[in-house]
Amino acid sequence: PIYRKYPQLREALINRNIEYNKQIALMEKLEDEGKIKVLRPSSDCGVGRTTKNISALEKLYDLGYKEGCQLVKKFFA
Repeated sequence: PIYRKYPQLREALINRNIEYNKQIALMEKLEDEGKIKVLRPSSDCGVGRTTKNISALEKLYDLGYKEGCQLVKKFFA
């Protein structure tokens, strides 16, 4: 198995959710402190982690793109 040859890969895969949650917590902390601006849509449009509804996913994408463009214009105007 590949895990025997690459034990660090195995550890990274086992701990990926822990590392992800640490990064999210850091991002939220820095955002609360006003040190960073997080660009994300203002609504989740009913989309969850396992959403397969293409129209809902497209709606979320379009909202994020539109709001992202507005923020970029605001920051660089």
